[in-house]
Amino acid sequence: MSENTPTDTSSLKIYDEGLDSSNASSQMEEVVSPVKAPFAGFGILCCILSGLIFAFNAMLVKLIHSIDAVQLSASRCYMQFIILLPYVFYNWKVKSIDVCGAPGNLKFLLLRGLTGSSAAVFLYLSLERIPLGDSVTLTFSNVIFAGCLAYVLLGESLTILDGVMSIIAMTGIVFIAQPAFIFGGLASENTAENFLGVTFALLCGVFAGFTFLIVRKLGKETPASLNVFYYSVMGAVSTTCIIIIRRSFALPCFHELSYLLLLGISGLGAQILIVIGLQYERAATCSVLRAFQIVFVFILQITILNDAPSTLSLIGASLIFVSIFVIALRKFYNLLNRRQQKRN
Repeated sequence: MSENTPTDTSSLKIYDEGLDSSNASSQMEEVVSPVKAPFAGFGILCCILSGLIFAFNAMLVKLIHSIDAVQLSASRCYMQFIILLPYVFYNWKVKSIDVCGAPGNLKFLLLRGLTGSSAAVFLYLSLERIPLGDSVTLTFSNVIFAGCLAYVLLGESLTILDGVMSIIAMTGIVFIAQPAFIFGGLASENTAENFLGVTFALLCGVFAGFTFLIVRKLGKETPASLNVFYYSVMGAVSTTCIIIIRRSFALPCFHELSYLLLLGISGLGAQILIVIGLQYERAATCSVLRAFQIVFVFILQITILNDAPSTLSLIGASLIFVSIFVIALRKFYNLLNRRQQKRN
């Protein structure tokens, strides 16, 4: 782990849905005081809308060809930073909301910004190389990675069901990756580019798993705008450094400027919605609802991009979707059991 990673690993057990421990659940209840949602189902609606907008955002990347993935991510971060800066400054001066977050949270905000922006860069790099549906589906491996990270970093146990679903998800990844030594003539024609695209999508899943962990740790006391603001700051700094080192800056085509504008606005909206959703709903709930993003992206791929997915890709996407759904159901079941035990 990086030097910014918190050394107090017990505090990360707040993310109980990704870790599945009774300790994590009790710590969440102790640390985060319940805040009433504006209306019933508010968090669920935020998660669904976030999935829809994220799917749209990913499709926009496929429509922009004049600049590369790193510059795309940089453009999005700068745009989000410009939009959020006045609001964050207003909250700081008028509402006395500390720009560093609650005491002790600055390191988590910085780490969240770094992991979240890294996930976006890897997603965009993946979208440059493989179809929209394949790339976005593979990023949902973050649900599997979250459990593995909890096992490695926090010493949480893995159940037999976790292992079975992980194998099913990995099988789905193989179907989407389509390695030639398994599928022969059915494999993707551009093997090298396909391999890179799959690798970048999986790296996005790893960093997204870290990000979900940290967002839950930050909790409701951290405003969604501040959460995304640090994503924009860290993303802008890191991508600018990469562009300078690579000397890869290019001016976008005029007709793609509207896509770039929509990329920044939709990225900001989706980020804020998922942060709010995670504050009001269990991460297992968010995972299931956002998993329907897989369906949305395939619809967009077929209707807007006129790119029909292969049978192997659809089989792989179905396997990953099922694994996510089953893992979430298991977490719901465990949560209900813990509540029942407390009542008894």
